[in-house]
Amino acid sequence: MSKLQQRRTRGKDIIEAISWTGRSLTTIYAGISISQRDYGDSRAAIAFRNSAYLFDYVMFDVPAESSLTVCNRIVSELRTYSEKHMEKIVGLAMPLSLADKYPSFGPQLWRELDILPLVLEHKERARADADQGELATFSSWNTKELDEQADSMVRKCMRSFGVGHVLQGEIGLGSLVGVDRNFRVRLADLEDYQETVNARTWSIAQHYADELKRRNVKIAFFSLSSHGRPDIHTRHSLVRLLHYLGVNVQWYVPKPRPGMNSIIRKMQDTLEGLGGRDDSITIEEEMCILQWVYENARRYWLCEDDPLQARSKGGADIVVIDDVPLTPAALLSKQVDPGRPVIFENRLQVQRSALQDASDFSTRLWDFLRERLKHVDLIVSQAPKELVPDIMPQKKVGYIPVSVDQ
Repeated sequence: MSKLQQRRTRGKDIIEAISWTGRSLTTIYAGISISQRDYGDSRAAIAFRNSAYLFDYVMFDVPAESSLTVCNRIVSELRTYSEKHMEKIVGLAMPLSLADKYPSFGPQLWRELDILPLVLEHKERARADADQGELATFSSWNTKELDEQADSMVRKCMRSFGVGHVLQGEIGLGSLVGVDRNFRVRLADLEDYQETVNARTWSIAQHYADELKRRNVKIAFFSLSSHGRPDIHTRHSLVRLLHYLGVNVQWYVPKPRPGMNSIIRKMQDTLEGLGGRDDSITIEEEMCILQWVYENARRYWLCEDDPLQARSKGGADIVVIDDVPLTPAALLSKQVDPGRPVIFENRLQVQRSALQDASDFSTRLWDFLRERLKHVDLIVSQAPKELVPDIMPQKKVGYIPVSVDQ
């Protein structure tokens, strides 16, 4: 057989392997609980719900063996159930005690079955006379039967998902982004990260993480949004990794204001050379941006222990600003703590044609940006030097490889 025929045959085999001709999968959620028996082994229950009701559960024995054996046994049960009933399990909730006992279980679910592992606490709560609903819903955790505990987990799991079975974002007090439902979703552990890089890279990452922990450095990121798009990078992956490494990092987004979205889009298009020369924002729109940033800072970021407050009052040690409209926050940071480092990550993708016309960088909008950047200590750019507009002295500009965090 010729090489061309071999390639065609191999391509046909691949197409047949990835093609889908069966009925579509039904989307469901799961919850699990395990009880320890007196004579060593355990009993596990997994409850299954769709968007309307509890429709099934399975129970099986878990032998008193190693953590890996137990995790493999549970994963095998879930895989068998999913394949047998043609159902896709989107998320599985487990009690905190189970996740702590088998720390590799959550990452294994995500890695092998594409199931989001959600770790939840359960609190002792006695039923009150005024409570309505089934007795099992309001009885305390220890008084519930094993299948009732699993059902409790799956009900709470469903509340974490929104339209399209997508995990809901969590914005907490002070516009703090709760990545992975405030780290209740455990997608990976440090061993999973370590396996993706070589030993030298991992050693460097641990070295800097240990140094940040030793000095108790607090880092605060400020972004326009926590929802990623092709043109909007976010901090989910970086914050997740730093959290697993034990680094003190927080991520904040501003509260929205009516009409601001169109002004921000207009501002970004003009800076990147996508709009016409007459499309630049007006003085009134510049004032709207300043008022919006200052109002968010006053309400959420400048009180005691807030990120833009002075370090002596619990503020962050390093401030990182991700987007141009939030650069006015640099001045606020310097006003309360002049010695605190402020970093701006330049994500502008300026058109090459705009870079060739120096007059494009003398407009009022670029002057607005230059004025804000006077209070920034360092600009970090993903674009190469040739594609970065000359808006700050080169000694204050650093470069990093292109990376997308969404």
